[in-house]
This record gives sequence, C-alpha cells and structure tokens, in this order.
Amino acid sequence: MLDVRYRAARQRVADVVSTLSDDQLRTPVPATPGWTVHDVLAHLVGGAADLSSGRLDGAPGDAWTARHVGERRHQSVAELLAEWERVAPGTESALAQSKLSGPNLAGDVIGHEADLREALRLPRPDRAHWQPVLEVMMALLARRLRTAPRC
Repeated sequence: MLDVRYRAARQRVADVVSTLSDDQLRTPVPATPGWTVHDVLAHLVGGAADLSSGRLDGAPGDAWTARHVGERRHQSVAELLAEWERVAPGTESALAQSKLSGPNLAGDVIGHEADLREALRLPRPDRAHWQPVLEVMMALLARRLRTAPRC
C-alpha cells in the first residue's frame, strides 16, 4: 500500500516541478521555512536516496534533511528527477516491506506535495490524495504500538 501511495505522489510532484521556471523553483515554501521549491524537491530526492542506500545516520532530523538540500543545491530539476527515478525502486521496495523509516517517507512526499502546491498557488490536492496521509500515519502508529515495550 505505502509503495503505491509513494509512487503516485512522487509522480505528481515530478509532473509539477518538471514544468517550472527558474523563478518558480526559487519560490519560498511557507510550510518549510528557509526552503524553496527546489530545496523541497532536493530533500525528497535525498530522503529516497538515503533510504535506498541505507544512509540513515541522523534520520529523521534537521541535519539529515539539511544535508539532502545542501548536497543537491546546484543540481537541475532534470538531474534531481533522474536521481529520484533511479533510487525509487529501492525506496518503494522498503515501503512495501514496511521497513521502519518507510511510512515517514510516504507521508513526507504526500505532505510536501501539498506544501509545493500551496507555495506555487496551484489547486490543492483533492481528498483522494490526502486520504493516504491518514493511512500512512495510522500505519506508523500501528507499527510503533506493536514494537513498544509492554507495561
């Protein structure tokens, strides 16, 4: 389920950012203070690359996400989307296997899709796109409850 939700949201984000001008890519994203549209895309790609490669030191956290942005700051949208396409199978496999950090990435891409749309003044995603956020958060909560120490 999470892999399918992630794949669909990744494609929607790619569809939006692939058509943007340089000015639009520099648009600040209010939901992520200090980040532009390009920075949010770099973060999404970096998270997927890290999950696929097992580079999760510091995840999740501010330093981890800042590294994603910093390492990709000078990459073009085409380069970022090519990297995302390259690492997506590993990310989707981890999500399908319900690895611990998987639900966070699924919820992250769905949430950041809405952030990008708001910043760019595009129509908000409809309920069908938001419903997966609830499913992802419930899956994460259920996993944590299953693995939490019993009192």
